[in-house]
Formats: sequence, structure tokens, C-alpha cells
Amino acid sequence: MRLGNVYTEKPDDFNSIVEVSACFCQSDQEYLFLKRHPDTYSGYTWGLPGGKIESGETPLDGVVREIFEETGIILKENNTQFLRSFFIRYPTFDFIYHLYQTVLEVRPNNIILSPQEHLEFIWVTLEKALELHLISGEAECIHLLFKAPIQQL
Repeated sequence: MRLGNVYTEKPDDFNSIVEVSACFCQSDQEYLFLKRHPDTYSGYTWGLPGGKIESGETPLDGVVREIFEETGIILKENNTQFLRSFFIRYPTFDFIYHLYQTVLEVRPNNIILSPQEHLEFIWVTLEKALELHLISGEAECIHLLFKAPIQQL
């Protein structure tokens, strides 16, 4: 199945140059989204906290490290559920996107952002997230995972 540039099965000519792990960090019925710094790929767009998996890391290792680096949140591996992987095509490269979800026992009072990577953060419902200017592929992933209506496509 394909929705926009997001595939649920690996296309025959797919050539991934990187793997990325990200996490739906949930508190109450809201999720954490980060606004990308203008000097990063797809600057000024919103997305889930996450990033590239480093050599020798599993997708779970990568998401735990990235969430801490990007937000200061320490994920508990036993409370971090793998949802699924998608195959995403951008005009100049392909990548594998591993998505996780965690329910935070307490919403952090302070999200510690790296000023070189992100400008701000927001806690929103998935419905409200779909109204944000999301990074390419994020709305499609939300729809495929949660069957949320896509308004921005």
C-alpha cells in the first residue's frame, strides 16, 4: 500500500540511504511535536522527535538516544512500543522510518531542545497535528497508523 510518498511495503527499486527512528510521545491525549530549525532538512516543518540510527544501533536504541538528545526525555524501553516501519521516498533519497509510541507517566515540565535542531515544541492531539505544517510523510504515517483523517493532502 502507498499513501503519498509513504509505502507500507518496500518498493522494488527502493534504495535506503539511512534509517530513522521516531516516537509518538503521548501525555494524556496529546503528542509531542517539534518544529525543525531552518538550517535543517525541511526547516520550519513539524515532526515527531527522532532521528538517524547510528552504526551498530537497533531502531529501539536509536529512538531512545534520539528522544533524549532532542528533548531530554528518558524513554523506558519496556514502555516503548514498536508500531511499524515505513518506506519513505523523498525526491533525492529513500529512507526507512521506524515508529514507536510511549505513554509518559507524567508530562515533562521542561522539554530541552537543541537550538541547532529545533525551534519549539508543542503538545497536540493527532487531529491538531494534522493541521500543522508537517514534514513530508508525517501526515501519511499518522493516517496509516491511527486511521486519522488527512486534511492537508
